[in-house]
Amino acid sequence: RDASVLCEKLDRLDELLDGLDGELFHADSATYGRLLRACKEAGSLSAGKRVHLHISRSGLEQQVCLGNQLVGMYGRCGSLADARRTFDKMQRRDIVSWNTMIAAYARYGYCKEALRLFQQIQLEGLIPNEVTFVTVLNACRSPAALADGRLVHACIVDRGFGFNVIVGTAVIRMYAKCGILADARRIFDEMRERNVVSWTVMIAAYVQQGCEWEALRLFGQMQAEGVMPNRITLVTILNACPGPAALGEGKLIHARIIDIGLELDIVVATAIVKMYGKCGCLKDANTIFRKISDRDVILWNVMIAAYAQHERCEEALQLFEHMQSEGKMPDEITLATVLNACASTAALAEGKLIHARIIGCGHAVDVIVGTAIVEMYGKCGNLDDARKVFDKMLERDVVLWTTLIGAYAHHGSGKEALQLFQQMQLEGLVPDKFAFATILDACANLAALSEGKRIHACTIERGFELDVVVGNAIVNMYGKC
Repeated sequence: RDASVLCEKLDRLDELLDGLDGELFHADSATYGRLLRACKEAGSLSAGKRVHLHISRSGLEQQVCLGNQLVGMYGRCGSLADARRTFDKMQRRDIVSWNTMIAAYARYGYCKEALRLFQQIQLEGLIPNEVTFVTVLNACRSPAALADGRLVHACIVDRGFGFNVIVGTAVIRMYAKCGILADARRIFDEMRERNVVSWTVMIAAYVQQGCEWEALRLFGQMQAEGVMPNRITLVTILNACPGPAALGEGKLIHARIIDIGLELDIVVATAIVKMYGKCGCLKDANTIFRKISDRDVILWNVMIAAYAQHERCEEALQLFEHMQSEGKMPDEITLATVLNACASTAALAEGKLIHARIIGCGHAVDVIVGTAIVEMYGKCGNLDDARKVFDKMLERDVVLWTTLIGAYAHHGSGKEALQLFQQMQLEGLVPDKFAFATILDACANLAALSEGKRIHACTIERGFELDVVVGNAIVNMYGKC
């Protein structure tokens, strides 16, 4: 049998592996390569290990191409230890080998390991290529990695890649991820050549940092320079429309999307619905929603969320029912969204029905859905049921704790809120800025000045004192105490 034909389809992967195990056919290096790609795409570590075993037995393990594919497969499947073990055993390694291993580390945020390999490449006399630079820059994606990112950027300039559009775009992305928009924009402005990806990355950087109007201005400049936006650009810029104040810009972007012919693309249409929802134009959002014949769960969720956001609980619930009548199974986001709709209008009876349905249908109550149920009961003033759901949760994160603390604080049960806050910390969870703001509100309602001062000291210790949300809560607490 021709193994190469079988491995074109992922659903035949198990059949092919069984055939290999039973020695029903012989596989060559090309077939093994296809198999490894199939395992990688399927994210199947167990299947990948079976293929690796056959490669080892065949004596082909030291082929550089197969070694690279093994490293890539393990990296994609999340087994960095196996990826590194395979990489280290390779007797010969080319630049692709190094790039693949660096990419595996970068994918899972192991910045230091990726950078060590990058330095080792140069010590061994290999010349980094554009893929190397893009890959190692992808590892520098937080403020903590800024210094390392700057070192890589300096190396890029030294090696003559400073004006390479692909590498330049990766540098922009790195500075943006590290929160340095000024440097990202400087690199963008200095680029001799900019493609649609460069523009999109810079626009996304502004959106992610909350500079929506800068993003909108840049999109206008992109259009003026005749650069055709792609789907990702359009989704990104639609997300830049922050609310009613940007409705005019949103409508212009929508008109441009119609001109390009992407209005009925489900990804773009979902972003349009979301934009109109944020801007309060529910009729326009619904019009686009109805135009899409094959609606996925994400689109349903966005439309339900638009109604929930504007406290249109009845329409949100009707859409929830309609979704299921069309055979679409709600996911945890759907359930959380429709529960939030009940919470925003204090629709306790409807919320209880949805809670009962979740239990009756056997939906797993994960931390997202659990938090939404607790919030719904809390906003409806039913603290006993909120606490019962909370106590039954096997997994409790800071958001869930903060939701219950907020419910107690909002309904005048400040002592219980303070007890929960202390219990949360005893269980090893670290309060975030929202948890601090919530418990400070509880202190304000109780006029508990000494406890408020203690929590104020904690916010200073944790570096939250200058945060706007926490700062407002501190001022409110002292004012009320």
